[in-house]
Amino acid sequence: WWSERRDQSHWRRDRPERIILVRHGQSCGNTDKKFFSTVPDSQIPLTDRGYAQAAVAGLKIRNLVGNESVRFFHSPYMRTRQTLLALLRAFDKLPVLLTSEPRLREQDFGNFQDPQAMDAIFEERARFGRFFFRFPNGEA
Repeated sequence: WWSERRDQSHWRRDRPERIILVRHGQSCGNTDKKFFSTVPDSQIPLTDRGYAQAAVAGLKIRNLVGNESVRFFHSPYMRTRQTLLALLRAFDKLPVLLTSEPRLREQDFGNFQDPQAMDAIFEERARFGRFFFRFPNGEA
């Protein structure tokens, strides 16, 4: 069944050869949790190290894909857009497709988190189970 399906031209044409997942580079929120208490999560920027990490990732991806066509799906969050811009340096003068996808985002912990309260919430999540835990004022 699989070999017949795989050999059909429309099956190969409509599917990417590979999917590469990249997390954003280091953000200010990764280095200082207090950031989340004053800056909206969607507006937290990359650190200088995060930009460098993203640039290196771009070079590695470019080396891996060579001259194949590339499409990047990214979150509208600032740190992911900044990561994308750093990645794209490795694809200078090559055509790439870009798609902003709002469903690609961090787990929602709620707005302007109190760092001390979040420590207690993370402990509760560890006891409850990461997959099933729901943050107060976060995603449903």
